[in-house]
This record gives sequence, C-alpha cells and structure tokens, in this order.
Amino acid sequence: MQNVASQLGCIDTRTNDRGEVVELVDRFTYLTWDFETVDTAESSEEGGFYELEPMNELRVGIKANLMHIVKIPLPDSTMWYAQDADGAIWKLDLSFSHTSLAPECLEEFHANDIVDCVTSPSTYCAATVGKVCIYDIVQKKILVSKRFPSGGSSLIWSPPQVDPKGKILIVGHQDGVLRLIKFGENSEELIKRTKQQYALLDLGQVLKPHTLAITSMIYSPSGKLFITGVNISIFLNFFFKKKCISLCIVITCDRRLEDSDLSIGQRTGKTRASSLDS
Repeated sequence: MQNVASQLGCIDTRTNDRGEVVELVDRFTYLTWDFETVDTAESSEEGGFYELEPMNELRVGIKANLMHIVKIPLPDSTMWYAQDADGAIWKLDLSFSHTSLAPECLEEFHANDIVDCVTSPSTYCAATVGKVCIYDIVQKKILVSKRFPSGGSSLIWSPPQVDPKGKILIVGHQDGVLRLIKFGENSEELIKRTKQQYALLDLGQVLKPHTLAITSMIYSPSGKLFITGVNISIFLNFFFKKKCISLCIVITCDRRLEDSDLSIGQRTGKTRASSLDS
C-alpha cells in the first residue's frame, strides 16, 4: 500500500470495523474510511501520496478529550462507547444516517485526584474539587460540574450564618485564586436544555489573595471573617452582604502550615499589610 494523505491533525486511535477504518483525530473528531479503497490506493510516481476524502465525519465537540473507543457488542450495532480523558463516558452513533443519534455523555466523573470533599449544610448534596462537581447523595448522580483554568486545591460550603439558603461555595485554586460560586437549580425548561443538566454553577466573584495553592479555608464563628491559607501564609477576608472583601492583611509563618493552624495563625506568625493582586 502506498502513502495515503488522509487528514490534518494527530491520529489518536484507529480500528477496523467490517471493512471500515475508524479513526479518532485531535481527540474530538471521528472519521471513517473504506478499507478496500485505502488498501488498493496507488500514488502517482511524482508525489508519493494518494489523497483520499473520508466517507463520514462525526465531531463530538471541542470540549471533548476522547482517547479510546469500543463498539457495543450487539448484532448489527452502530453504537460505540468512547472514553474521555477529562472524566466522562460517551455513547456515539456511527451509523452516519439521517436518523443518527447525537453524541451522548453517559457518565461524568473526576479524571484526576479528588483533593477536597464537603457536604451541604442544608440539603443532601456533596461537592468535590479538582473539577468542581456537585453530587446528589440520595440519587447518586452528578447534578452539575464546572471546570476552571486552574485546578482546585480546597473547597468550603458557606455556613448558614453567611448564606441561609446554602447556595454559596468557595473554591481555592492551585494558582492562588479564590472563586465564589453559586449553586442553584436550572430554571430552563427541560426541552430547551442543551444537555440533561439539573443545576447550574454561576461564578459570583474572583479574588487572588495568594500566589501559591490555597490549601486551607475557614470561616470565623460569626461568619464575618473568612481566612485562607497556603503553606507559609494566611490571608484575612471580610464577608459583607455575601461578598468577600479583602482586608489586605497577611500573616506570614515561620513554618509550614497545617489545617489546624488556621485558628491559631496569629499566635504562630507575624502580621504585615499587603496589597491584593486581583
């Protein structure tokens, strides 16, 4: 067989299915080729390549990061399972007909470490961080998930004295950014939703009190002060009308901080004024 120029982009996987070559290109596009046409292709003497257009093309979505595909072992099946490297399982219809089903995300989960997990003070929900996911504990499913530019490093659900409705979460990130997000029910009608998403996570506020990963966070008993900590420093914030306001006070410590140090940070460190890089 001569050299065949099929498409631009990196070929991630390739499999042969009943005379058709199925290729995954650039992690989100599937192409099919007729194997016999590829096998009998003859290039010209000058170029050494034979250009060939694919039979069919399916784009799962630019946010997909597919890495492996397996056909469902049923007679005459055109359905495939695809594994997403970002933490998902997709169901794909590769029949390429006018009745083909759209790509469906069956399950979503964490692709990397779960670095923190907290429960809601007011309902049967739990939140995990890395990629922020809200779980319905009773129904055992993810209600909503959200990915941010930097991975999460710590998470806290605001207590009732700060947010009586239990909708506010604060996420600490590996780059020192602090994000306040609001968890709520999806108000869109079921038929208008782009996918089966039962809830929404809205970004409320962004601060950058640190330059290192935020490893610890805690509220004061009154809920008026919010303290964040990295390995060597603690930052104080003030909560007013559900907004986090920087007090521009940093406590630097002479040793590496642990979670228990947040409540005694003033006794183990030094206090100095600092500007907030926002």
